[in-house]
Amino acid sequence: MAFPNIEQLSYHLLVIILPIVWYLLVSKEDVSQRKKLISNFSLILFIMLFFTMVHPIQMEEGLFYDLKVVPILLALVYGGLSTSILLTVILIGYKFFILGNGFYIYILNYSIAGAIILFLKNKLVTLTFGAKWKLIMGVYWLCALTRVIFVFITEQVAQLPFVLIYSFTTWGALFIVTSIIQYNDEKILNQKKVQIAERLNAVSQLAASVAHEVRNPMTSVKGFLQLISGDNNLSGKQRKYIEISLQELERTETIISDYLSMAKPVSKEEEENLNITTELRGVIEVMTSYTNTHNIIIDAVISNQLYCKGKKNEFKQAMINMMKNSVEAMNGNGVLKVRAYALGEKIFIEIEDNGIGMTSKQVKQLGTPYYSTKDKGTGIGLTLVYRIIRDMKGEISVVSKKGQGTTFRIALLKTIV
Repeated sequence: MAFPNIEQLSYHLLVIILPIVWYLLVSKEDVSQRKKLISNFSLILFIMLFFTMVHPIQMEEGLFYDLKVVPILLALVYGGLSTSILLTVILIGYKFFILGNGFYIYILNYSIAGAIILFLKNKLVTLTFGAKWKLIMGVYWLCALTRVIFVFITEQVAQLPFVLIYSFTTWGALFIVTSIIQYNDEKILNQKKVQIAERLNAVSQLAASVAHEVRNPMTSVKGFLQLISGDNNLSGKQRKYIEISLQELERTETIISDYLSMAKPVSKEEEENLNITTELRGVIEVMTSYTNTHNIIIDAVISNQLYCKGKKNEFKQAMINMMKNSVEAMNGNGVLKVRAYALGEKIFIEIEDNGIGMTSKQVKQLGTPYYSTKDKGTGIGLTLVYRIIRDMKGEISVVSKKGQGTTFRIALLKTIV
């Protein structure tokens, strides 16, 4: 058995690492674009797979090794389902029709890897890099174990030293490329957060200035209308018009108050170890009377002993705003599901409704200052929610289908009490 030389191993490392580095330097794709079959990320994975397969390291007649597992795992974890399937089909087809050896071991390896990662794919977006890396490594070493077993079954024990070298080289390549991708994703995410914060601050200050100027004359108009309404000589129609005007002025005052709240400085309330369990149950009690008037049932499952850093009043306001939005989206006769649980280093709060739902375009706009899907909405409530959760070092993800409903998922850092 001949061991691979440095040139052979260097070639395979370069065709794995360089395309990813080039992609991240040149491409401006976001995470959603990356998951499409027709994307720069998919193209890079195809290039990596092609060049690592066409120049494999040959150990003996009919026995070849390469780093093809790296683009396959990257597709499963960071790419889309269609890209993962197509890459795997190309790989297995190449092995079967060109090389003709080890076909069944590849079927076993990638079936195991694909099944595990696809089963957990929805959870991947919420995992920290450490947890995501442990998952990738668990799947990879499970596949590597099947190769070691195959060596013993086929009585090719002489290959075992190289199988170990190959396995650790692949492990190193996986670590490098996943670290690069993760670093780039976090950098882009932080840039977006800064841009949103700057835009929100500028628009909020402008809105607050306008709101102040409008509120003063509006207060005078409201006062005079209230005085006129006390006149006994008014006709029924005149009194009705005045009542409608006063109601609209009150609605306008509410909107102005919302705008002003956007421009308020950060609350002076001190952060504390929030008991999420207690606060959420309290919010649900407050919301019960509101949901009853809309014929909405609250189905809540809240785990015990959930703690995170935050400001109590702001957190309560955020939860009330989110639940209120969900209730209004259902138009009566629905179920509002509230779930809160700990997973790993985070606490997850899920608020799900079976209302009108949203398109993917609408979902992307959520949290943007003054964007609302409601006819008479201002978008202030949800914008405040995003700001509060961001201040708590948390994240919000949204899954929605038009006509089926929406699920808001909040991830917060768990603290130990």
